[in-house]
Amino acid sequence: MLFWSSAIATVVFLPIVLIDRGQLFPTSWQEWLIIISLADVCQILGQGMLVHSLDQLSSEFVALFLLLESVLAGVGAWALFLEHLSLLNLVAFAIALVGVYLSLSNPSALRNEAIQPSFATLQVETEQKNREQEVVKVVLNICVAKNA
Repeated sequence: MLFWSSAIATVVFLPIVLIDRGQLFPTSWQEWLIIISLADVCQILGQGMLVHSLDQLSSEFVALFLLLESVLAGVGAWALFLEHLSLLNLVAFAIALVGVYLSLSNPSALRNEAIQPSFATLQVETEQKNREQEVVKVVLNICVAKNA
């Protein structure tokens, strides 16, 4: 999937860059270092952590947690860079959080077990099948605390 999205983006944007006659490749070692760092941190480390999480958590849970990516990015931009979050952003965050909550509270959502998120702290020692429940609790607890 990642290959095809990159290939389609290349086909779409390469003609635009060629028509613009802008710089296609970095010219200094500092610019190359930036490009390589973006690849290392964003792709290799991020995708590697995602694949590693599949050893610990179910694929259904990881897929649902990926739906929170935009919410976490928005909250991170607000907290770190003082980005302004509009009403539309907050509505979109609420819709995403409600959607994840509803899907996790459904008895058939994950391994035929109902995960009922409640606001509690993460236990240091948990069983593997309870780890998913604990992560959901912590994420929801953080989101509620940020909005309060």
